[in-house]
Amino acid sequence: MERTIELTRAALEKRGLHAIAVSPRELAYWGDSGNFRLSALPGNTRVIVSHAVWLPEEKRGQGLGKRLLRVRMTALREAGARLVLATVKNRNHREMALLRARGWKRLIKFGSTSLWGRTL
Repeated sequence: MERTIELTRAALEKRGLHAIAVSPRELAYWGDSGNFRLSALPGNTRVIVSHAVWLPEEKRGQGLGKRLLRVRMTALREAGARLVLATVKNRNHREMALLRARGWKRLIKFGSTSLWGRTL
Protein backbone atom coordinates (compact mmCIF):
# COMPACT_ATOMS: atom_id res chain seq x y z
CA MET A 1 0.00 0.00 0.00
CA GLU A 2 1.24 3.51 -0.81
CA ARG A 3 2.58 5.27 2.30
CA THR A 4 0.24 8.30 2.14
CA ILE A 5 -2.78 6.01 1.74
CA GLU A 6 -1.58 3.78 4.59
CA LEU A 7 -1.06 6.77 6.89
CA THR A 8 -4.44 8.24 5.90
CA ARG A 9 -6.17 4.98 6.74
CA ALA A 10 -4.52 4.96 10.19
CA ALA A 11 -5.49 8.62 10.77
CA LEU A 12 -9.12 7.93 9.80
CA GLU A 13 -9.19 4.86 12.04
CA LYS A 14 -7.94 6.97 14.96
CA ARG A 15 -10.97 9.21 14.38
CA GLY A 16 -13.45 6.33 14.32
CA LEU A 17 -13.82 5.94 10.53
CA HIS A 18 -12.99 2.42 9.37
CA ALA A 19 -11.83 2.85 5.77
CA ILE A 20 -10.65 -0.13 3.77
CA ALA A 21 -7.95 -0.29 1.13
CA VAL A 22 -9.63 -1.23 -2.14
CA SER A 23 -6.26 -1.06 -3.92
CA PRO A 24 -2.72 -0.02 -2.97
CA ARG A 25 -3.60 3.55 -4.02
CA GLU A 26 -7.23 3.86 -2.86
CA LEU A 27 -9.27 3.89 0.35
CA ALA A 28 -13.03 3.61 0.64
CA TYR A 29 -15.30 4.47 3.54
CA TRP A 30 -18.94 3.36 3.69
CA GLY A 31 -20.95 4.27 6.74
CA ASP A 32 -24.41 5.18 7.93
CA SER A 33 -23.47 8.85 7.68
CA GLY A 34 -22.11 8.69 4.13
CA ASN A 35 -19.45 7.39 1.78
CA PHE A 36 -16.21 8.59 0.22
CA ARG A 37 -13.12 7.37 -1.57
CA LEU A 38 -9.59 8.75 -1.50
CA SER A 39 -7.14 7.87 -4.28
CA ALA A 40 -3.46 8.71 -4.60
CA LEU A 41 -2.48 10.27 -7.92
CA PRO A 42 -0.16 7.95 -9.86
CA GLY A 43 3.36 9.34 -9.78
CA ASN A 44 2.75 11.60 -6.77
CA THR A 45 1.10 10.01 -3.76
CA ARG A 46 0.98 13.33 -1.89
CA VAL A 47 -1.73 14.42 -4.33
CA ILE A 48 -5.06 12.84 -3.38
CA VAL A 49 -8.32 12.73 -5.29
CA SER A 50 -11.42 12.73 -3.09
CA HIS A 51 -14.35 11.19 -4.96
CA ALA A 52 -17.58 9.22 -4.63
CA VAL A 53 -18.64 11.45 -1.73
CA TRP A 54 -22.28 10.79 -0.91
CA LEU A 55 -24.66 11.39 1.97
CA PRO A 56 -28.04 9.66 2.37
CA GLU A 57 -30.97 12.01 1.68
CA GLU A 58 -32.27 11.71 5.25
CA LYS A 59 -28.85 12.69 6.68
CA ARG A 60 -28.37 15.84 4.61
CA GLY A 61 -28.55 19.26 6.27
CA GLN A 62 -27.35 17.92 9.64
CA GLY A 63 -23.68 18.92 9.41
CA LEU A 64 -22.44 15.45 8.48
CA GLY A 65 -20.92 16.64 5.21
CA LYS A 66 -18.91 19.24 7.14
CA ARG A 67 -17.78 16.63 9.65
CA LEU A 68 -16.73 14.11 7.01
CA LEU A 69 -14.84 16.78 5.06
CA ARG A 70 -13.09 18.01 8.22
CA VAL A 71 -12.08 14.48 9.21
CA ARG A 72 -10.83 13.66 5.69
CA MET A 73 -8.78 16.85 5.48
CA THR A 74 -7.28 16.39 8.96
CA ALA A 75 -6.36 12.77 8.22
CA LEU A 76 -4.82 13.69 4.86
CA ARG A 77 -2.81 16.54 6.38
CA GLU A 78 -1.58 14.20 9.13
CA ALA A 79 -0.60 11.61 6.49
CA GLY A 80 1.52 14.13 4.58
CA ALA A 81 -0.75 14.86 1.62
CA ARG A 82 -0.07 18.24 0.02
CA LEU A 83 -2.92 18.71 -2.47
CA VAL A 84 -6.48 17.38 -2.57
CA LEU A 85 -8.59 17.41 -5.72
CA ALA A 86 -12.30 16.69 -6.10
CA THR A 87 -14.81 16.62 -8.93
CA VAL A 88 -18.18 18.14 -8.11
CA LYS A 89 -21.40 18.24 -10.13
CA ASN A 90 -22.15 21.88 -10.97
CA ARG A 91 -25.72 21.49 -9.71
CA ASN A 92 -24.47 20.42 -6.26
CA HIS A 93 -24.59 23.91 -4.75
CA ARG A 94 -24.36 22.66 -1.15
CA GLU A 95 -21.10 20.82 -1.74
CA MET A 96 -19.61 23.74 -3.68
CA ALA A 97 -20.55 26.16 -0.87
CA LEU A 98 -19.05 23.82 1.72
CA LEU A 99 -15.79 23.49 -0.22
CA ARG A 100 -15.58 27.23 -0.88
CA ALA A 101 -16.12 27.97 2.84
CA ARG A 102 -13.25 25.58 3.69
CA GLY A 103 -10.73 27.24 1.36
CA TRP A 104 -11.16 25.11 -1.75
CA LYS A 105 -10.96 26.73 -5.19
CA ARG A 106 -12.74 25.78 -8.39
CA LEU A 107 -9.90 25.03 -10.81
CA ILE A 108 -11.85 24.37 -13.99
CA LYS A 109 -15.43 23.87 -15.13
CA PHE A 110 -16.11 21.31 -17.84
CA GLY A 111 -19.59 20.28 -18.91
CA SER A 112 -21.73 19.43 -15.90
CA THR A 113 -18.75 18.98 -13.55
CA SER A 114 -16.00 21.12 -12.02
CA LEU A 115 -12.58 20.22 -10.66
CA TRP A 116 -11.87 21.71 -7.23
CA GLY A 117 -8.62 21.74 -5.27
CA ARG A 118 -7.06 22.71 -1.97
CA THR A 119 -3.48 22.68 -0.75
CA LEU A 120 -2.78 21.38 2.71
